[in-house]
Amino acid sequence: LRKLIGQGQVMGEESGAPEDFGGAAWVAQWLDQPLPALNGRPPGDLMDTAEGQTIVSQVLRRLRSAAYA
Repeated sequence: LRKLIGQGQVMGEESGAPEDFGGAAWVAQWLDQPLPALNGRPPGDLMDTAEGQTIVSQVLRRLRSAAYA
């Protein structure tokens, strides 16, 4: 989870968000949102296994690089 929060914080910083951008709060909300990249499942559904956590991290990395597919 720390890795995802760090990724979210970096995304906020790179997007020009204010210094007090809440990476943890953003990630918490994002984990509950159904994503087309996960066949409509929310990322939080995959967080109970190491493999699922890797998949979620990869999706977040793709969002950051604008390579969403």
